[in-house]
Amino acid sequence: MGYIEDIALVDFRNYRDLHTSFAPGVNIVVGPNGQGKTSLLEAIYFASVLRSFRCRRLRNLVHWGQRRFLLRARIREVTTTRSLEVESGDTRRLILNGSRVAKASDFIGQVFCIAFVPEDIGLVKGSASNRRRYLDSTLSRLYPPYLLLLQDYQKALRSRNALLRRDAPDRAAVAAYDAVLTAAGVKLLALRRRFFHTLTDRLAVAGDLLFGDNAAVTLNVEYAFTSETGTDSWSSADWAAAYLSGFRDSADRDYRYRMTHVGPHRDDFQLLLRDRLLQLYGSEGQCRLAALALKMATGEVFLEAGKKQPVVFLVDDVTGELDPERRRVFFASLTRANQVFFAATDLTALPAEMAAAATHFIDNGTVRRGASGGESNE
Repeated sequence: MGYIEDIALVDFRNYRDLHTSFAPGVNIVVGPNGQGKTSLLEAIYFASVLRSFRCRRLRNLVHWGQRRFLLRARIREVTTTRSLEVESGDTRRLILNGSRVAKASDFIGQVFCIAFVPEDIGLVKGSASNRRRYLDSTLSRLYPPYLLLLQDYQKALRSRNALLRRDAPDRAAVAAYDAVLTAAGVKLLALRRRFFHTLTDRLAVAGDLLFGDNAAVTLNVEYAFTSETGTDSWSSADWAAAYLSGFRDSADRDYRYRMTHVGPHRDDFQLLLRDRLLQLYGSEGQCRLAALALKMATGEVFLEAGKKQPVVFLVDDVTGELDPERRRVFFASLTRANQVFFAATDLTALPAEMAAAATHFIDNGTVRRGASGGESNE
């Protein structure tokens, strides 16, 4: 399986002009805080997902005073290479293997990246919108049709909501969008249910590893479309009927509040520990462990799905609160990935298992390879 061989950055965060190479397996990114460790991991993640794990506005990724950034990455396979290029400024340009692509769905997912970052606690304690973004980002890479379905759904949703916000909404025009939203919504629902079915078992295993045997870390998934819960035996027609029924039931509320209350844009999931909602009853430490378990479980799903795409784990400042045994378990889980990037301020804090890893020293937007892997260009 492949790995990210090198990356080039121009005006990305604090990197004015960088070209550096990486090794397969574990790569340690070392340097004081504020020198660019997280930004390098962020660039790798962006090449996979076309979004940041730190911010929502792409403008924040551009070096101060500049108008655009350029990112190039090369993926080394056994017998060939794949190249990725993104230019983002006033407009966005995507190039895959030398050819320009128009759709993000044709670009996303060339490499499966999972980022383990402190902000992950928001998946447990934060808003439903945080969890939906995580869900959409994950499924857009796992299931190629997902992103196009989501875009079609969101376009119809914006149009329906725009009609609802008029002084005198045309009810027939509003109702016409119900069928459009249902057609895309049922397909999105099927892929979400497929993912959660796969994720549940992996989450239980990850929860036991981090919390102890029989920890019972579970998911509570809420599909916001109808009072009916549905069953695994339901057909697509059954789910479609439930959606349309939900639109009819919520019509008065939609017109009153001038927004659509039914559909995947209102779905949510929450994590529980021994049947207690962590968002309400979990300690800070428990919530962080649960977020880590969720990402570990997602990584397992990617590893099982990644037949052509390399799976890369990006780890930044999430192990400080782990005791030695939990840290050992977490590090052991990382070795299943094709490639790991681990950010650290001090090499002495790393486990012995990482002693032979390729080391990259970061200093004010430059990267120098350690003795184990030769030199990189600065």
